[in-house]
Parts: sequence; structure tokens; C-alpha cells
Amino acid sequence: MFFFFYIRYCLTMKGILHSINKNKDFATPKSEVILDRQGQENVPHGPKRRVSQMASPPTPPWDPGTSPPRSPKRPHTTTHPPESTIDSIQGEQSVPSQNDPVAPDPMHRPKQQVTLHSDIYLMIVDQVVKYGKQRDGSQSVWNKTLLSLACTSQLLQDMVENHIYKHPRFCQWNEFVYGRNLDQAVNMFLFALSARPSRASVVRYLDSHLQEQATGVARLLSSCSKKVRHFTFVKYDDERPGQVKEASRSLSEFYEGLTSFTAAAPASDLTATLSSHYLPDLKYFRLEQCLDRQPYRRHSARLLLEVSKTCPTLRTLDWGVTLLDLHSLQEACKVWGPTLRSLRVRINDPIPNPISQILPLLPHLEELCIRTERQITRSDIEAIVHYARSTPLHLRNISLESRTHPMLTPGLPRVDDVLAQLVDAVHPTLESLHLEYDRPVRPEFLKHLAKAKKLYHFYVEIKGRAKEEDLELLSRECPRLKQICFPSVSSARSFVPAPLY
Repeated sequence: MFFFFYIRYCLTMKGILHSINKNKDFATPKSEVILDRQGQENVPHGPKRRVSQMASPPTPPWDPGTSPPRSPKRPHTTTHPPESTIDSIQGEQSVPSQNDPVAPDPMHRPKQQVTLHSDIYLMIVDQVVKYGKQRDGSQSVWNKTLLSLACTSQLLQDMVENHIYKHPRFCQWNEFVYGRNLDQAVNMFLFALSARPSRASVVRYLDSHLQEQATGVARLLSSCSKKVRHFTFVKYDDERPGQVKEASRSLSEFYEGLTSFTAAAPASDLTATLSSHYLPDLKYFRLEQCLDRQPYRRHSARLLLEVSKTCPTLRTLDWGVTLLDLHSLQEACKVWGPTLRSLRVRINDPIPNPISQILPLLPHLEELCIRTERQITRSDIEAIVHYARSTPLHLRNISLESRTHPMLTPGLPRVDDVLAQLVDAVHPTLESLHLEYDRPVRPEFLKHLAKAKKLYHFYVEIKGRAKEEDLELLSRECPRLKQICFPSVSSARSFVPAPLY
């Protein structure tokens, strides 16, 4: 019995030793085989032996769970051809070559590129401009956003530059950066045009601020003379009137192509500019009040006659300086009779009822805005009614403003019936009615006003509060009219808006 257990013990120990030796051999790493330049094995701590050149080198074991080796070839990039009708921001995408033995790993494959139409990016730029104009009219903030968009891609750069270079503003340059030398600001703008000449064709508006030097302005006008249509001429002093001739010399082509001209400068400079150039295509002329040492009213009549000679086909006259001479306005209206559509003037002439003397000279008038230094009278409204009945119907906007104090002229006659006649005469085309008459009209006038279906602005003093049914009728018949202003109790000529539902 003892012998039997001894034999079993020996067999068991032999099996254990055999298992240990087997595991030891499996865990021992094999010697690394390194091929030298002569095709021999370089085995560490072992003899060298020749390896046939035809034999393939040993490959390391490949784990199916890991990523396969990438192809050493450079990936191709897919781009749209130039004749493609879709303009968008393109991204690179790796495409495997036909000669690659192994496909790319799906985990590391780049995302599919997104191709969008250029109109989508154009809408983005338009929204930035629209939102910026609503918040900041000076373009100080939203221009920075446009510049950031221009740096992202060539497509957005072309779109953004149409807005940035369309209206460069030199009237509001930073004096802390440029000082009072306009030439430095102009040089920076001209450098941007020289870097990319196509930008000059985008410029449509130019603002000229003549403060000390005029050479920069001359170079500015000559560099953008082909496409500019709107020009603003600003000068606040009259120390060197010869600057205008210096800046305007040899720029006849620039002035002849203008369609809009805004001026805020001394009358002598403007007269010199207009007398030396001819603007046959000018349609809009605006004169703003300038704070200089020249009495503007003294030269206003002569300047108005000069404008009528230089701009014979004018459609809109916005004269922001008070006229003391009604005769000069009559002579100018005789020249502009066939073309003038909008008249905005300030009159301070002792001649009674000047409106009745001006309107017969303008048979195609659509907008009449007159601001007087005296009281608006019933005769002024009757003159407009007679004009609307005797000429083809064109009047859309009517505005009569007075700068007199409302408490100085009590006992004015009522104008309810005359206003009703005016609405009857122009209601098919009437869009805006603004009347500063110091005696309110009755609330019943709102029923008559409902005939003007296109009305969107109404500013006439109403006595008391209107009835709800009258307001509902007006809101239903005039959908563009959003509110009516009723007089305030706190102060004269102060109105409280009442929304229409």
C-alpha cells in the first residue's frame, strides 16, 4: 500500500514540474530579429546568420481590436470646380486612394463637409447690418462684427466689403488717433483701395470734412469718382475759402455723376463749388445749417438760385436754412417745375399766404413740407385743397409746421371743414398728414379720416378723447396707421400717443 502511494506521489510531482517548465518557455520572449544593411540578422546576444533576400520579413501580430495601419500616402482634397453654381465655405475631406491596401478607420474619418448656398451667408451679413443700424446708427460697433466676418473666409469677405466700403465716413474720424489732419485718415483708406482695387467700385457714398487740408480730399474724390453717387460736403469754418477750388479742381467727372448732394458748409464755399461745376443728373439736394461766422440768411437767396442753375433736373429739395426771400424760391421752382417731386423749405417772408404762390409752379409735387416762422392759417390749408383739385393727384405727404408759441394767438378759426375737404381731395394717395394748428379739431373728424386707406402718420390736435368705435373704424380702414397723438395736459403742443387696436 505504501508503495502504491509513493508511485502516485512521484507521478504527480512529475506533472507539476512539466507544467512549470512549459509555462516558463511560453513566457520567455523571443530574441528580436534586426536586419542590417547586408541582409543579416542582428540578434542580441546571439550569432549572426544570413537571411534570404526573397524571404519576407516577419510581421508583428495584428490585433483585430485595434486600428489598422494608415496608408502613408497623402489624402486628396475635394473642392468644387470654378464653374460650380454653388458658392459656399468648403472644408477638406480625406478620400482613400484606389491604391491604398487598407481603408481608413471609421473612428478617425473626418466629418462630411456641409455645402450651403451663398444666399444663406448673405442673409447673415444683412442681419448683422440691420441689427447694427437699429442699435447704433454711427456704425461704431457693428462694423467690428463685419470685420470679424470678413476674416473668416473669402466668400464672407466679398460680401462684407460691400457694406464696409459702401459708405466710408470721414466726418467722424477719431481726433485722438489722427489728430486734426484729415489726410492721414484718407491715406489709410486709399491704402486699403490700393491693396485691393476692386474696393473702389463698391464706394457709393463719400463724406468730405474740410477742416485744415484739402489735398487728401482731392485724392479721395479722384480715386472713387467712377461709382460714387452720393456726396456730403462738410466744412465748419470759412478761414480758407480757396480750399474748395483746390479740392474741386479737375473733378468735373466726379460731380457730373452725382445723384445726391448734402452740404453743411458756408454759403461762399458752396456757391464757388456749384458755380464751377454742372450736375445734370443730381436728383437730391439737402442744405443743413452750418455754424459759421457768415450770416447764412444773407446768402441763402443767391445760393438757391445757383442750385437751380447747376441742378436743372432736381427731384427733391431739402432746404434746412430759413429763406427770407420768397422771390428766389419762385424763380427756382420755375426751373424745377417739370421734375420736382418733394419740397421741404423754411419760409420767413412777410408776404401773406406764400403757399398759394409756390404750388401752381409745381404740378407734379408729391411731398410738401413747409415750416414757417409765423402762424399757420386757414388760407394755407385752402390753398392746398385748391391745388389738389386743380392738378393731377400726386400728393402723398403734407406737413405744415409753425415755430410760433401756441399761446400767443388765441381765437383762431376752426379748420374742421377745410381738413375734411383736404381729405376728400387727396384720400386715394394720402400717406402722411402733419398739421401744427393751434386750435384742435373735433373727434368726429376721425370718421372722415378713415377714407385715407394708405395713411400711416397722422399728427393733428384732437379735442378731447375719441370714441372707441371711431378708433376701431380707423384701425380697420387704415391698417398702416398704428397710433394717434392726443394733446397732453402738461404742456402745449405735447401729444400723448394712443395705440390703435
